[in-house]
Amino acid sequence: MTGITQDELAKRVKVSPSMINQLCRGSRDATEGLVGQLANALQCNVSITVQFTRKPTPNQADNNKTSQGMSKNSP
Repeated sequence: MTGITQDELAKRVKVSPSMINQLCRGSRDATEGLVGQLANALQCNVSITVQFTRKPTPNQADNNKTSQGMSKNSP
């Protein structure tokens, strides 16, 4: 949309062209910092939403196993 090549974007952000290609293909995730750098290089705004999920405690995990018909000693 901006007319910039991946090579030019890589130069502006100071990363390898291969990293930009991986990001574009979706085979690599970007850190929040890199997203900010990319937004600056592309002169656009970005908004990030972070969602946290809770990991079950060991007791909750055991309860889930037994409620599904498995014993606590099952693998």
